[in-house]
Amino acid sequence: MSEPPDVPATVAAQPPMERLTKRQRHGADCLYCAVTLRPGDVVDLGGREAEDGTVWSPRAHPRCVKGARDDERAG
Repeated sequence: MSEPPDVPATVAAQPPMERLTKRQRHGADCLYCAVTLRPGDVVDLGGREAEDGTVWSPRAHPRCVKGARDDERAG
């Protein structure tokens, strides 16, 4: 899994957990756009624990992470 140097591994602006699909929560689909991820085009956002104690492993396309970061800065 790669991470472009200008894209942080953690981004505050994440979709609400209740809106995510099972595949998004398990890192098979992009956290932001819900498209299936391919090896080599992935940013691992690290393991997380939801409020209910559920452990999840979000991953995303580098361009989606950068877009979320840009949106957060603009907002």
